Amino acid sequence: MESLTLKEAIGAFYAGTEREYADKHSARHAQDVSFRLLSEFLGNDRKIREVTGSISIDMIERLRGVPKYHGKNGKNWPLEDVIASYEGEGDYETISEKTVKNHVGCWSRLWNYHLKREAVDRNIWQGHDFDTRRTRLVVRDWSDENLDKLMGKKWTFRGISRSTFAHIVGIAAYSGMRLEEICRLRPTDIAEVDGVLCFRIREHTQPEPWSPKTEAGSRFVPVHPMLKRKNFHLLERNKNSAKGGHDYIFGDLKPDGPRSCRGYLFSREFSKFKTSAGIPRNTRFHSFRHSVSTRLQNANATIRPIWIDAIMGHETAVDGRKRSVGETNYTHQIGIKNLRVTIETVRYPAAFDICHLFGD
Repeated sequence: MESLTLKEAIGAFYAGTEREYADKHSARHAQDVSFRLLSEFLGNDRKIREVTGSISIDMIERLRGVPKYHGKNGKNWPLEDVIASYEGEGDYETISEKTVKNHVGCWSRLWNYHLKREAVDRNIWQGHDFDTRRTRLVVRDWSDENLDKLMGKKWTFRGISRSTFAHIVGIAAYSGMRLEEICRLRPTDIAEVDGVLCFRIREHTQPEPWSPKTEAGSRFVPVHPMLKRKNFHLLERNKNSAKGGHDYIFGDLKPDGPRSCRGYLFSREFSKFKTSAGIPRNTRFHSFRHSVSTRLQNANATIRPIWIDAIMGHETAVDGRKRSVGETNYTHQIGIKNLRVTIETVRYPAAFDICHLFGD
């Protein structure tokens, strides 16, 4: 039998099961939702006979990264764009493993229907394991192995310069800042505070209104010595941005995507980049923030948890209740020099040399 496209296969399934689902409106609706996801992942013109088992495994992993409320706000951004937008900003609530299993079950019924009609050779959606106790995708720190893979892959996306790629990754690895915080840095946001060079993460009114993710997100993060090296060129870039009258340090990034983020395009392309390098889905850009937090928590005993909270922009417990860094003005109470000592405890293996990210 001639191979059907996915669109043709779904149409034939609906026609052949119309009587079966005549009084099962909720089941039909669930089927519709699952088939829309399948179409977004595969494309309507994909020949179903050409969809292999390895593709099904990859698709299930991608399905696990779908935001819980995707498609419920009335906007029709492409699914991969939505996932990229959320992945760049960090931890977010994904659909449950039970929902993943249900979607795959719908796809399996579609394949079984066409297996009986010899339109496919086998049901590639059978035999997969699902841990229905899992409620969300667990994001991991960057392992040494995955850092090696990152260093061994050259950034080739022409829409974002290699220097922007290197600087954004370097800042994330040595500051724990969120992607959008990095992408919205202005020349005035790298400056000395009480004699210590810092990133100043704060609300913007110009050139575009923006505020950190939480009140605690407004903070000072001392610039790590690895970021100040001459051959990393970050401070030189900041100086040139100021001289040129540029609004942002990373002027090649523009607001885009479902949530109009400056980091959207970078997040989307970084996801493709790290996947092509063989880095798993549970290690993503936001994993640098996890890695910094882990390294700070495992630092020597003189580093106090309240200092780590101030660096990361987390709420911290004071007098038995949680308060934000901004509310309690911890930057001055702790002392910027203590924050500098804290951030300088962040270390990586020697093989992870951010100066090599330029690919020269």
